[in-house]
Amino acid sequence: MGENLEAAKYDVFISYSRRDMGSVQPVVDRLRAEGYSCWMDVNGIESGDEFRSKLVDAIERSCIVVFFSSADSNVSKWTRRELSVADECHKPIIPVRLDHAPYSNAIKLILTGVDYIDFQAVELRMAATERLLRSVKEKTEDVLSGHTGMKGLTLPGGVSMRFRWCPPGTFMMGSPQTEEGHAQDEILHRVTLTKGFWMGETPVTQRQWEAVMGDNPSVCRGADHPVEGVSWHDCMDFIRKVNEQQKCALRLPTEAEWEYACRAETNGPFGGNGVLCEMGWYNDDSYGEMQPSRSSHPVKKKEPNKWGLYDMHGNVWEWCSDWYGAYSAESVTDPIGPPEGKLKIRRGGSWQDEAMACRSAYRLVFSPESRHSLLGFRVAFDADAYEEKEK
Repeated sequence: MGENLEAAKYDVFISYSRRDMGSVQPVVDRLRAEGYSCWMDVNGIESGDEFRSKLVDAIERSCIVVFFSSADSNVSKWTRRELSVADECHKPIIPVRLDHAPYSNAIKLILTGVDYIDFQAVELRMAATERLLRSVKEKTEDVLSGHTGMKGLTLPGGVSMRFRWCPPGTFMMGSPQTEEGHAQDEILHRVTLTKGFWMGETPVTQRQWEAVMGDNPSVCRGADHPVEGVSWHDCMDFIRKVNEQQKCALRLPTEAEWEYACRAETNGPFGGNGVLCEMGWYNDDSYGEMQPSRSSHPVKKKEPNKWGLYDMHGNVWEWCSDWYGAYSAESVTDPIGPPEGKLKIRRGGSWQDEAMACRSAYRLVFSPESRHSLLGFRVAFDADAYEEKEK
């Protein structure tokens, strides 16, 4: 699980088209002047080397990848291959846009939700270069500390499961009384999470469930649809099996972690860009065009939020670890819910629900023994659990 950081040899792998060398080389020179080791094919390939394997090895042994996007690089089979390898290795990728050329479909799929640095305006190149340097510094430090933006887990049969990093922080949990749809149990209060954690990039899919459990309880079938029809106890069985197989420490997120991850530094009714019809599947036209849903949908077909999490709004409800309990109006730190209870929390809304039920703050409960075709789950794990796994 994760990459071997001991083997890292380069700070930055440079993915580019040689036709853009005039724009790329000055930036690489600046990176090197700042002390970053950079791999480029013009100086990383020696006589007699096998080109393809050398590229793969260089990417695997780099901390991050900087991709210079242009009309040429966006259609190059080599840059496409490089980004694909980087994606498979869970390497952070920083796109730098040299012109207005759109990404190819393959590159767009890899870079969906990844912010780019704009080098298109020559007069703004100096400011853009400084922004790139800050981003390189942040992401290489994250890699070396073990807190890269994405981690991966390989389930039986080679099925992958991806996780996104949610840093420690403080946020306002619940909703203001002025928010449309506000419910009495959404008391607005300050929550501090002292430890970062890894959150599943998507709800657990049917492909992932079948790889571990060998069956599929879902009503709305599709390998890349969220698994549903699972009780809270069923989810715990899945987690137990994965932990036994992978020697890891997956768990359900707490309710506070779920809302924190859903909001990802936003304060409105919906996370991400705030436009529900672009973020999730639901069944209401109050917040944009009508979503003609008759079932769940494959994951990752809508926009992710700032932290790279998909389907936090709509598609299927998601179990949390907490028993249901009333919020306190006081500030709290690392809440985990009541010690006991009768009902478990579920969050996020579903494809069959109206917009109000898909809000970041909306709470709903269910018996932990119950199953429903609108109800799935997402998994998480602690940063220190990953670090222990790496040892």
